[in-house]
Order: sequence, then structure tokens, then C-alpha cells
Amino acid sequence: MHIVTWQGTDDEFTRLYDAVIRNCECMGVSGYCCGAHAMLADQTVLDRLLWIFRVRGMFLAREFYAQRGSAS
Repeated sequence: MHIVTWQGTDDEFTRLYDAVIRNCECMGVSGYCCGAHAMLADQTVLDRLLWIFRVRGMFLAREFYAQRGSAS
């Protein structure tokens, strides 16, 4: 078993935790681990989720708030 580490802030972890709880399918079922909980065991997944969470604002701004370029 390898150890995973959350690299984000406490607030970011709280948001991740809330999302996992909202999407959990294993509550009350012993011996079963849903996909939401399984992803918490993968360091690469956690790192990518954190990166996307942090840059999403930039992507949204570019997509929805881009100004039209001037015609030359």
C-alpha cells in the first residue's frame, strides 16, 4: 500500500471531501469501494484534480469572457 498526500489547502480538501460524499455509492455497503473513494488512493488523480481546480477560472475566463479581436 502506498501513501497519498493531498497537496492543496484545507479549503480545497473540504471541497474535494464534499464532492466525494455527494457521489459516494458505497455508504453502508461493507467490502465495496465506489469510484469516488477509489480515486482518493491514486496520487496522480489527486494532483490532477487539484491542478484543474486551480486553473479552471483561467479557462472559464478565456472561454466566456474573451474580448473580440480587432479586425485588421
